[in-house]
Amino acid sequence: MGGRRWSRSDRISPSRWRGDTLPAMTLSLTFSIWSEQYAPDEITERLRAPPDGTAIRGLDQAPVRYAPPKHGWRLITETEADLPAEDLLSQLLARTQALGDALVELRTRDSELEVRITLYFDRACPDASLELSPTIIANLARLKALLFIDRVDLSTGHH
Repeated sequence: MGGRRWSRSDRISPSRWRGDTLPAMTLSLTFSIWSEQYAPDEITERLRAPPDGTAIRGLDQAPVRYAPPKHGWRLITETEADLPAEDLLSQLLARTQALGDALVELRTRDSELEVRITLYFDRACPDASLELSPTIIANLARLKALLFIDRVDLSTGHH
């Protein structure tokens, strides 16, 4: 990646994440960790994995933007292709496998830690759908992750 760090979700949720503008996507999926106790660099150190995007609690991400109530750390997977949402979710979950015990330890140290998986469908894809296999459901349960699904205009971030 080199250069300035960007967050692909900037155009999805411009009030929360900062970054460069990227091409419009049909699906975007994020794995995020939210903590009041640990800053993003501490989460990175404990997980021994670099994030695709971060947020600092209480710090505006840019002028007139939302200041998150917790520190944020996230991984992002997205596609312009007609990839099924379940396949994209499988790709993201594969990236989380390496976090394993480190995530369990982080959750043990911070009982208020929140793990979220958010799937954004582009409104331009009216027939987008999601079917969750038993394997996907088991992986979500292992992560103790909240699952959010939203339909947005991925080119502008409007819900």
